[in-house]
Amino acid sequence: LHRPEPENPEQGEFLQQKSKILDQLEEALGNDSRVAMAGRLEDIERTLRPIFDALPKRFSTGKVGPPAARYALHRLFIQRHGWQVKGLAAHGEAWADNPASAALAHKIPHTVKGLFENRSNSTGLDLHELAIFASVLEHLIHSEAEHRLQSAYSLSGEAPTQVLSGKSATEVIETYMIIYLSGFNIS
Repeated sequence: LHRPEPENPEQGEFLQQKSKILDQLEEALGNDSRVAMAGRLEDIERTLRPIFDALPKRFSTGKVGPPAARYALHRLFIQRHGWQVKGLAAHGEAWADNPASAALAHKIPHTVKGLFENRSNSTGLDLHELAIFASVLEHLIHSEAEHRLQSAYSLSGEAPTQVLSGKSATEVIETYMIIYLSGFNIS
C-alpha cells in the first residue's frame, strides 16, 4: 500500500486518490480490516491483471465500467476460490443489470458501497481500484465465515482452541452447515 514518492505531479495526484480510497475504507471498516485487505492486495492485483487487460475499457483512461468490473470480480472469485458470489454472477441476466457493489448488499456501510458505485459509474475503476474492491469482498466473506465458525463452536459447547473428538468435530461441522444454510438465523 505504501508506494514510492511520485516523480511527477500527475503521479502524486493518482497516489493521493488511491490513499483516499483506502482511508475511506479504513474509516468505514476499521484499521484491522485495512491491514487484512492490504495483505491480499498485491496477490489479487497480480491475479486480476490478465482478466482486466482483456476487458473492454469504457473510459479513455483505460478504466472499466460497472459491467466489466462485475465480470472481472466474478471471474476472479471463481478462479481463486471457486466461489459464486451472490450479486456478481450473471445467472442469465445481462452483466450490466446490477453493479458489482450489489455483492456487498447489507454487509458494509452505505458509504463504502457508494464509494465504489460512484467511482465505477463516473470515472470507472482501474486495476488497483478493482483489486481493492475484490480485497474488500474477500475480507468480508472470510470474516463472515469466521463468525459462523465461532458461532458453531459456541453453540456446540466447544472451544476453538481445544482438540475435538470425532463426534464433537462432526457436531461443530453440522452446526456450521446449519448456520450457513439458514443464513445466520441461529435461533
